[in-house]
Amino acid sequence: MPLESQKKAFRKKNEQIMKKFATLCAVALASLVLFSACSKSETPEEVAVKFVMELNNENYDAAKALANENGAQLVDLMKSMKDMSAMEGETEKEEAAEGTEADAENPEAVENTEASEAPEAAAPAPEKEEKVMLTEADLEVKKSEVRGDSAFVWVLNKKEAGEGELPLVLVKEGGKWKVDKIDKENK
Repeated sequence: MPLESQKKAFRKKNEQIMKKFATLCAVALASLVLFSACSKSETPEEVAVKFVMELNNENYDAAKALANENGAQLVDLMKSMKDMSAMEGETEKEEAAEGTEADAENPEAVENTEASEAPEAAAPAPEKEEKVMLTEADLEVKKSEVRGDSAFVWVLNKKEAGEGELPLVLVKEGGKWKVDKIDKENK
């Protein structure tokens, strides 16, 4: 019998330890959730700077992630405009290449053209400028105003200071700041 009572005491002690362990795990999990919920959210200035950087660097998906529905439509529009200008540039290159091929087929046309053209026309076309990639250090918040769930942030690209400041309107949605629009009227 003493062995049976020892087994019973052991089981009871084991159950108590397991209950304490389960309680400790629940407290740890609750603390983790609480601390992650209380983590510092980004300020409107931080969101605005990241948005301008991602937009300039043509990371359109990353820029859309920092915007609300209106801002995402703006990003899509800017991407479409960029794609259209890239297509126009390709068309111009193709036309220039076709013109060179036609000149190679008809040498007399090249001789007549060369005689009538001015020396400036013979100069090579300027090369396309390379895209300048921005970092957060290249951007500066010049002014910022928060009014309730709206914020107005003016961001300056220090690499192109002559371009002026980009005025952004941000709104708070779901506890996070999102870019709503570029407000050219509020320069």
